[in-house]
Amino acid sequence: MKFIRLVCIALISLIVINVTQVIATPKAQNQESIKSFSQWCNQKDTLPEETKHTVEVLLEKAGTSNCVNAERKLNELNTLDLGGNQISDLSPLQKLTNLTVLRLGGKQIRDISTLQKLTKLTDSVQSKYAVIKPLCLYT
Repeated sequence: MKFIRLVCIALISLIVINVTQVIATPKAQNQESIKSFSQWCNQKDTLPEETKHTVEVLLEKAGTSNCVNAERKLNELNTLDLGGNQISDLSPLQKLTNLTVLRLGGKQIRDISTLQKLTKLTDSVQSKYAVIKPLCLYT
């Protein structure tokens, strides 16, 4: 248990040292009440541009523009690779709780705290600046 905590502290230190700029991502007032990906999708035109872009990338990954079908397909995924998609807002991912592997890339990601709800993640989340195990950030 102490070893896991030490590893977590080391990873957090890596993030703090390597991230050159942290900017809070603005959240729409109604985002806290969103309970499913289909709700994110149905409200995408009212969301901030970064969030809207993430929803659009997820729709593309699902292979459909139908919000309900996309939610069903995304919720069936265990692995999701979003590298190279210029994503900066991870908020819509928080409802994809069956993910065990998540791949991210790029320096656009500013806040990984929304990933704390992805409790099944077993493989690392990769970004340009660090390799992060989200579960240990929140234990």
